[in-house]
Amino acid sequence: MITTQQKAYIREAIIDVSSVQFQDFYEIMNDRYLNSIETQMAEGKDFETAFHQIHDSFLSQSYSNIRYSDRYEMTYYGLEAMQWQQHDKINTFAGRHQWQIIKSYFKFPAIIAVFLSAVLVFKGVEMLREQVLALKIIVIVMVFLPLLITVPLSLKSMWGYYIKKNRALLKSIRLNVLIRRASGGNIGLTLSIVQISFIDQNSPIDNFILGFWSIMAFGFLVYSVSLLQLYIEQRDVKIVP
Repeated sequence: MITTQQKAYIREAIIDVSSVQFQDFYEIMNDRYLNSIETQMAEGKDFETAFHQIHDSFLSQSYSNIRYSDRYEMTYYGLEAMQWQQHDKINTFAGRHQWQIIKSYFKFPAIIAVFLSAVLVFKGVEMLREQVLALKIIVIVMVFLPLLITVPLSLKSMWGYYIKKNRALLKSIRLNVLIRRASGGNIGLTLSIVQISFIDQNSPIDNFILGFWSIMAFGFLVYSVSLLQLYIEQRDVKIVP
């Protein structure tokens, strides 16, 4: 029987030593450790021998991925390698599934709702341009509001995890993937609204630019709606590293 102190030792090995950051991944790996160790202890092995046998089996794992540019490659080892490999698999799957969702919007009968939404967006653009500066700023802040909430929380978590060594786990890999995708879409939508609000229609080129940013705003809106649908469809799917 594994004691409370031994369970704490396993937790420290997974979170502090192996730099596991996500609650769902930690729970899966913790169950693997406990089940494997209990099985080996039932066969007569002591805790230390059983622990190191499973722990060492993960140390040989490695995973390299390229982030931000072809010149910035990250290499992870052990449980951290398994964690980020799973993260990138979920991110790839989310991107493919989201694209399928977006394509489904342009099939009958969903395309009717998309068309009506596009009409509302372009009407909203006209109304927004007629408003005073203060109201334009209020609209921009409201669109940007999700980032004003998520970014400080993310920075606080990173500060606590990496600087203060307060190993509070992030809720899930999937939620982390969706928040990152949503942040990109929110930045794009906000930028589009800013451009729409302050373009002066003094020439044909201004009308072209206004039309471009209106289409971009509609595109980012569709992107955001598809992310919400993706979250609803995938929230109960379990990860299997």
